[in-house]
Amino acid sequence: MDLSVIIPAHNPRDDYLKRVLAALRGQSLSKEKWELIVVDNRSERPLAAAYPLDWHPHASHVREEKLGLTPARLAGIARCRADVVVMVDDDNVLFPDYLETALRLAGEYPFVGVWGGQVVGEFEDPDNYFARHYPESFTVRSFAGNHWSNRKRDYAIMPIGAGLCARRSVLQRYAEVCTADPRRQLLDRTGTRLLTCGDLDIVFTACDIGLGKALFHELRLTHLIPRKRLSEEFILGNAEGNHYSATLQNFLVDGDIPGRRPTAIQRLGRLYRLARMTPLQRRQALAAERGERQALADMKNWGWLAGRI
Repeated sequence: MDLSVIIPAHNPRDDYLKRVLAALRGQSLSKEKWELIVVDNRSERPLAAAYPLDWHPHASHVREEKLGLTPARLAGIARCRADVVVMVDDDNVLFPDYLETALRLAGEYPFVGVWGGQVVGEFEDPDNYFARHYPESFTVRSFAGNHWSNRKRDYAIMPIGAGLCARRSVLQRYAEVCTADPRRQLLDRTGTRLLTCGDLDIVFTACDIGLGKALFHELRLTHLIPRKRLSEEFILGNAEGNHYSATLQNFLVDGDIPGRRPTAIQRLGRLYRLARMTPLQRRQALAAERGERQALADMKNWGWLAGRI
């Protein structure tokens, strides 16, 4: 098996998941060369009955009862057999050559451990204000050329979860880290909570074992974005969740603890920056601060900071 595809799904939207599977069915890479693992993350309606995979010779359904994107991914990682793995969300429609291109790039760039590509946004309501003015809030990204780096926190070159490609050696090490320290499983989405740093944890793992990360413009997928997400509430929730999970991650990875009392100059600088923002940017910044404060409070309540502060 040359490549494995893992789809974690929790109560997926029916028409979206059908499009995701149809796009996989139409991949240019021969089905004899890749396997498909659909991980049902405690969906109310079991996915195995609703989405038959008899069209693929190497496909299986897996049920994971522990709720959360990370436990679902770990269940898929435990079962994959190929040296190259592609993570596909239940709203990611891959371009027809995605798997073939991902496999080719794995051979051409052996020093890269994780890689991703361009994300085209398909908005259910394309005329929506947030769809037109804030597409980056919905993981839409476009770029020219190929870019790679082995600097862990080089955020300009950071693959995201949508269509994330990784070597199995990276994912096996990531699974070992998550098993040794289950707190790492708290960094990504659980149900409807908008946490986002599980992807970064996989990327950081690649850098930790001496491999790089990359963005390749040849890789393209379509992100299906429902009307219910096109709201200020979602954008603010995403900002809060991102900084919440980033605060946990920074502590777990580097031991960083936020919350030191700012100086008078720092307080004035914050007020100046907020004053220069648009109203929505200001609300995003304040939501991010709430996420950081909540993370710090939770870490204290969980006993993570005992003897530290």
